[in-house]
Amino acid sequence: MRMTNHADPTIAVQNADEAKEGPYWSLMLEVCQSEQKPVNMDTILAETIKGALATELIKPEDEIVSTYLRRFEYGYPTPSLGRDAALAQVLPRLKEEFGIWSRGRFGSWKYEVGNQDHSFMLGVEAVDSALYGSPEMTLNEPDWVNGRRNVERRLL
Repeated sequence: MRMTNHADPTIAVQNADEAKEGPYWSLMLEVCQSEQKPVNMDTILAETIKGALATELIKPEDEIVSTYLRRFEYGYPTPSLGRDAALAQVLPRLKEEFGIWSRGRFGSWKYEVGNQDHSFMLGVEAVDSALYGSPEMTLNEPDWVNGRRNVERRLL
């Protein structure tokens, strides 16, 4: 039996046991929590759907075919005031002493350049730096990278 309901649970579902043809689409929503922002794990799914309705990511009549909930103890690097000073010591030491080019969301701990596009460019620029001595702009100049449109680097 296929579980189904609408985003608004007050809307009745017709023929809930019959699978409908696609296309389907998906949303992945992340919810943060901390001591300053606790969440109730018993109600988080319903609250998240309610938030998606409130922001019009979904409509009340949208059918929800499946849900998946997973909690990670630590999901993201947490920047601190001393982060850049620590990275200025750690990243060069990893590279010089161990040959490790630590890059990406968790590798360089720079959430401001940690999405998939940034992570890809961190890797491209690390390779270019290793091979040609090119500067790593995404790692070292995140404000510059995020404040402009990339018009010079293109993949063929």
